[in-house]
Amino acid sequence: MKLSSFVKKFSIGAVLFLAFFILPNPVLDKHVCKVKASEVEIDDDVSKIKLNVKSKSCIVDETYTLKVYRTTRKQKISFKSNDSSIITVKKTSDKEAEIVANEVGEATVTVTVKEGSKTVTSLKCDVTVTPPALSVKLIDGKLKLSVDDKVSLKKDLKPSITCETPTYISTRPNVVTVSSRGVVTAVGEGSAYVYASIANGTYDRCYIEVVKE
Repeated sequence: MKLSSFVKKFSIGAVLFLAFFILPNPVLDKHVCKVKASEVEIDDDVSKIKLNVKSKSCIVDETYTLKVYRTTRKQKISFKSNDSSIITVKKTSDKEAEIVANEVGEATVTVTVKEGSKTVTSLKCDVTVTPPALSVKLIDGKLKLSVDDKVSLKKDLKPSITCETPTYISTRPNVVTVSSRGVVTAVGEGSAYVYASIANGTYDRCYIEVVKE
């Protein structure tokens, strides 16, 4: 091999070596993501089996659907009430069960997840059953608000231990709106009634006048 040919090949090889292994490569660097181990966060909760609620309050004769999330097809789920006189549980699908409130009291639903003969996890939902409301009274029978004002309607339910919530309706939503929790918002000038009613048909109302500021 001639010396000039050897030098030429050596020079080309050296340039390629520098280009790919020594010198920064903007094309390659553009697509390289460097992450320190300490910067990587793993959410352990993502894989955990969970219930849609850990506790629930119901009134007598009310039903509620209890759901299990993040199980696999191989896993089997069972639901059991520790006091069927207070609440009964009926499985409605692979991952859901219907809770029926029978009488006033407290009970616990235990949800067991198994894979084969092995228990993967056991979850609990505490259920409180109260009597339905017999009466409802709005503390304020009349309010005067300015446009954009917000106020929560105070109420008195009997018996006091009930967990029933009233249904709220505004007679003029262009004047006042009301949320499911009884929060009134004044949206325009005028007057309106807001009604609060319970399941047995009993109701009370509040007269609201809305004026400019």
